Amino acid sequence: MATNDYSDWRLDDAGEEVEVDYSDWQTSSKDAIIFAIQCSESMHELRDDLQQDDDEGQNKGRTNFEIALRSALELQKRKVVVGPADSVGIVFWDTLEKKGDHRSMYVYKDVGVITAQSIQEQMQILAQQEKNPNYLHKRFKPSAEHMPVGDMLSACNALLRIGAPKTSTRRVFLITDNDDPVAGMTADRAAKLRQAARTRAGDLYDHGWNIVPFFISRPGRPFDTRKFWREALSREGQEDDFDSGADLLRSFDELIREMQVREIPRRTLFHIPMTLAEGIVIDIKGYGLVTVQSKGQYKYLVDRDGVLKEASIKTTYIDKDDQGEVPKTDIRYALPFGKTWDDDVKPPPEDAMDVDNEEDKKPKASGKRGNILSAEGVPAVTRHEVLFTQDKMKELRSMDLEPGIKILGFKDRSELTFFDNVKHSTFLYPSEDNYTGSTRTFTALLHSLSKKEKIGIALAVTRRGYTPQFVALLPQEEVVDPDSGAQLLPPGFHMIPFPFADDIRESAYDAMMRCNEHEKETALALITKLTIRSGYDADNYPNPSLRLHYKNLEAAAFNEEFNIEEFEDLTVPNYTSIQKRAGKLIEEFKDAVDADKRSTGAVTVATGAKRAAETTVDEAEIRARHSSGQLGKISQMTVVQLTAFLRGRDIVPAGKKKAELVEQVEEYLSKHG
Repeated sequence: MATNDYSDWRLDDAGEEVEVDYSDWQTSSKDAIIFAIQCSESMHELRDDLQQDDDEGQNKGRTNFEIALRSALELQKRKVVVGPADSVGIVFWDTLEKKGDHRSMYVYKDVGVITAQSIQEQMQILAQQEKNPNYLHKRFKPSAEHMPVGDMLSACNALLRIGAPKTSTRRVFLITDNDDPVAGMTADRAAKLRQAARTRAGDLYDHGWNIVPFFISRPGRPFDTRKFWREALSREGQEDDFDSGADLLRSFDELIREMQVREIPRRTLFHIPMTLAEGIVIDIKGYGLVTVQSKGQYKYLVDRDGVLKEASIKTTYIDKDDQGEVPKTDIRYALPFGKTWDDDVKPPPEDAMDVDNEEDKKPKASGKRGNILSAEGVPAVTRHEVLFTQDKMKELRSMDLEPGIKILGFKDRSELTFFDNVKHSTFLYPSEDNYTGSTRTFTALLHSLSKKEKIGIALAVTRRGYTPQFVALLPQEEVVDPDSGAQLLPPGFHMIPFPFADDIRESAYDAMMRCNEHEKETALALITKLTIRSGYDADNYPNPSLRLHYKNLEAAAFNEEFNIEEFEDLTVPNYTSIQKRAGKLIEEFKDAVDADKRSTGAVTVATGAKRAAETTVDEAEIRARHSSGQLGKISQMTVVQLTAFLRGRDIVPAGKKKAELVEQVEEYLSKHG
């Protein structure tokens, strides 16, 4: 959790602090979770139904209750390292023994900061369970009468209110294997309990808290959310969008994997209006789907009389002359402007030899600041600093635009290229907080663009003080599992920032040799054999550096030994498997390349700054000249530049004459725009 905080999110590219609007930001990175684990007889039944090949048989002889408790333990061990400021609580419901203020509920751990001592106590309990499979059943005996779900949610609400930090995100991790808690009751009694559960769930939602269900299937009985939970936990009017969570879970590994995905709270990156047209405004929230995971930030500690205390960080500005502190209001921002003397403003020939040593031999200003004479006698701007106030810098940065997204138009989906996605996209989802009907309007726009295979083009300012950017709105329809009905992909828009013209760079394309058909065939066979059919799954390849870091911290926190020899780096290729699957094809490919006579010679590439400058291609310039019909008329567009443009698009130049190359470029741009 702590690794996902945006410690430098208030700094722009120049390292300057940016003032942002906090009104709609969930300000804290703290997280509070309460595990509500059902303690019924079915949860204590031994799981002998699992096959030996499932998780290598590690769940055989375990109970769902033990699996849930182990999952909670693993999440706490992870959080104590990556999110030490987070809070966790554990309650068991449907218990015979009462601990706390509610009947049939055992408060095992109040909501609070995770400590090594509490984790070690849980480890000891689970160790006892390993020795005696009935230990947990005896320690936490199930109640013959089920606790109403509404009462359980109300108790979790109270515990979160008391123990969770005020600025934290708060969630209930609900774990059960009972898909119909009102089975066998009269219709009237069942309806009242459903309504009570829905009311208590609504109380949590109204506070901005969330319920994350983890449903475990029983042997031969898949979990059916339609019997009770879909209606009980759905938000008002959003029954069809119910997130059924980790239904059909069978094993410890499955539950742990699901928790690792869902433990990170869905914090909004921004909450702003979206303008579709004049007078048509809806409310949307933006979520970050991908962020760079890094090691937790260390703290500065100071020894005060044998006690380590955390040192706070304070930034002050000091005048370099009198060493006095400068108030922030007196700070001005200086930006360089103009060209340096040594780079482009050349002195007269007779002074050229001594210009670096003799200040008096430089051309003198003509009376106005910045107007000096270049070698050709043309006024040139000298390099100096332009001063701005803080308010002016804000205005320049944001162009005085308010936060929001304004749709400018629409284009074909094919117009969005892979190279347009130069930054992390943001996922947009509607909200009803400020504009009623936003969800319906958002959904209508989403379905329309998806059906017509279009994308939206918009101007976005995601925060006050942020630079405006042009973005593409890529629609994503909802995807659900046809068997369980669980949501696999949510509906919404991916907001993709477009690069500006200044951000685009051209690669230096050099002449390359083309492989023959035999080499292509052997390479294709090799790649096909080594291709992972299911595609790349990031969950299977955790960052080895982070894993090693966390393992060391975990061992130090719990006074455990850590053997680095047992650490497994899952990103290391399985060379044995590669050799077994494609060893023969690798040899065939090497033989095919070695048999090519061209492979014996080395390709020499011309070097030099002048040559590189000549082959630089400005694609925007070529497209602009193509649009104005002046591509072949401008003498500055050289044969080398046109050739580099064609080769960069895998097009073999037709010849060395400029007219032939212009014709090829015109043909390409006419087809591809």
